[in-house]
Amino acid sequence: FRFNTPDCNGLGQLTGVAGQESALTFGNSAVLDLRNLYITYVEAGGGITMPIDVVGADGGNNTNWNITNPLTGTTLYWVGGSGDWNDNAHWSASSGGPGGYCVPFSADDVVFDGNSGLTAGNNTVTTSSNIWCKNMTWTGITGPAIFNESGTYALEVYGSLVMHPNVTMNAVAVFKGTEASTLTTNGSGTGAFGIEINRTGTNGGVTLTDDFVNPVSTVRLILGKWLMSGRTLDVNFFNSAVNGVRTIDMTNATVNVRETFAITGNGKTWVGNGAGLSITSARYFNVAEISIPTATLTSAEDVFDIRNCTFGTITFTNTASNSNARILANNTITTLEFKGSGNIAQTGNTIGTLLLAPSKYYGFTGTNTINTHMRFNSPACSGLGEMRGINGVLSTLNFGPSATTDLANVYIQNMAATGSITPLTVSGADAGGNSGFVINGSTGSARYWVGGNGDWNDASHWSLTPGGAGGACIPTVNDDVFFNAQ
Repeated sequence: FRFNTPDCNGLGQLTGVAGQESALTFGNSAVLDLRNLYITYVEAGGGITMPIDVVGADGGNNTNWNITNPLTGTTLYWVGGSGDWNDNAHWSASSGGPGGYCVPFSADDVVFDGNSGLTAGNNTVTTSSNIWCKNMTWTGITGPAIFNESGTYALEVYGSLVMHPNVTMNAVAVFKGTEASTLTTNGSGTGAFGIEINRTGTNGGVTLTDDFVNPVSTVRLILGKWLMSGRTLDVNFFNSAVNGVRTIDMTNATVNVRETFAITGNGKTWVGNGAGLSITSARYFNVAEISIPTATLTSAEDVFDIRNCTFGTITFTNTASNSNARILANNTITTLEFKGSGNIAQTGNTIGTLLLAPSKYYGFTGTNTINTHMRFNSPACSGLGEMRGINGVLSTLNFGPSATTDLANVYIQNMAATGSITPLTVSGADAGGNSGFVINGSTGSARYWVGGNGDWNDASHWSLTPGGAGGACIPTVNDDVFFNAQ
């Protein structure tokens, strides 16, 4: 079996199909000529001596291979303008020098600079296979340049990455190895650029040295450290929803994601207790067993999985009446505010101050505690706010001895209030199944719909007389409503 790639020409690729381990079985007299190979998802077997020695790169999920890296440890410079990473005519031992040097591997530093020949119309670096380097540095790039990684293959970085604002990075840089290294963006914010951290060892990880702002960028932490104390991260998503040894330091950082913020799983060490940490997520927010001083969540979708966390302030900002904002179980929250409808969808939460928006719907599950204040005050004539046990099941709000409440015009069903400050007096409507509340209903009257098309909760469509002027109170359970020709 011959698969021998000449030195300095990159690596041949021996892979299982579609990420599944494939078997190569060798007869007793088989002869192998293997060199400079990237191997992944391949199991070797048969009658020859195992494991099989080969120089190259271990892509993981292999059996009976002894793969050693062809370590060279030099600095290589890109030359000659546009070209493919695996064409050694573009690699030189000196800045602006002659090409023809070795294609880089995991111990080699690579430099793209003002002598790389990246000029207008001749400014694109491409890849056609997996590629490797230690440190990658972009410096002195005077005009627009583009780095296009193949969507099929990977870029693995075993050291640090220094970017440049004139370079569009269309690539995912996978940080591998055991080193403590850095990511410096230098204001680079264009291109479909992402990073994945998959490092092992005591110090293996990446420190962000400046702000990282790119609305389509992605950050995945699989293993190792992601350290960004005091930095701004403004990207499409940050995802570390895995099991594995990880350290995440976001002390006093500002984080804004447009799609997903997720930190869950076993093996994580979280450092994010600085009072300045603020996280804003426009969609998914999936967190467990971490402490966050300030979280601002803007979606109305059912995209929240929040449990076993500690928050200073968490605010759901979407004002929609059909918002699916929610928290799950066993959170400790100093201030929780819903600006639209929402749910405390599981039990065991301890809340200092709970602020609910007027005339919205709120569902509750299990037993939850309020220690400082609860506000749910819907102005007269604006319709009733709603508090219900979810799915018709009784839910309990346990109030601390010094808690205060501001409750008015609330429709309540299957809710129990407990604690020394109860019973609680509230105006509104008693829909049954309640305890610990004294609910005072108002005297009803007739309401007449006027003004044609419109929303029920728009007071301009309600009149006290048939065909009369709008602006009467929105009906509640105590009022009769009429739709007629006038």
